Amino acid sequence: MAIRFEKYQIESLKMAFEESEYLTKEKKIELVRVTGLDMEQIASWYNWRRARKRAKESRGELERINKDLKQSVRERHEHEAKLQKELRDSKKREAELQDENQCLKRQLTIVEGVFVSDESPLGRGYSMMELRWIKVGHTSASNESIAELDVDHSRLQKAHKLSRTSEAELQKELQESKKREIRLQDENQRLKERITIAEGNKQLGSLMRLFDGYWES
Repeated sequence: MAIRFEKYQIESLKMAFEESEYLTKEKKIELVRVTGLDMEQIASWYNWRRARKRAKESRGELERINKDLKQSVRERHEHEAKLQKELRDSKKREAELQDENQCLKRQLTIVEGVFVSDESPLGRGYSMMELRWIKVGHTSASNESIAELDVDHSRLQKAHKLSRTSEAELQKELQESKKREIRLQDENQRLKERITIAEGNKQLGSLMRLFDGYWES
């Protein structure tokens, strides 16, 4: 059965502990005289007090780490949501560019009056019969135990690791989507330039035929 210390004994032990966590021989003798306890009782109390202090410090440190991890996971989730939105926007722009790309290819095929094969950089070609039916246009664009804290800490570490992996995958997918965007923009620009040149050549040809007819008359 544990012996309950008197209030004055506990106060004396606390004051001595605040001065030093470890007992010297002189301090033991003094505490024996002041408290009336034997050396074994005093040493046991000191050991218990040190263990309690270490546990409290460990719990506080673990709570601080868990708080930081929760904040980090929350921030990564927010960043991940932003990346997902940016990825959706990028894919939407990519789809619009793809639609525009197909329209430009069809328009170029009509203007140049040539058949573009599947192996051509311009993609699928159309027969002259199909070209008659193509319409040209453009598409617009807390008080927890250390054991509970350990479980929480382990769970937070896993969540943090998974969040970092998910974020890295989103970053990679977003970069690839942006690369495809750039390639489509470049190809669409080249198609527009070819259409402009082809239309200019067509108008020039019409003017030449008009002048030829004038001088022959």
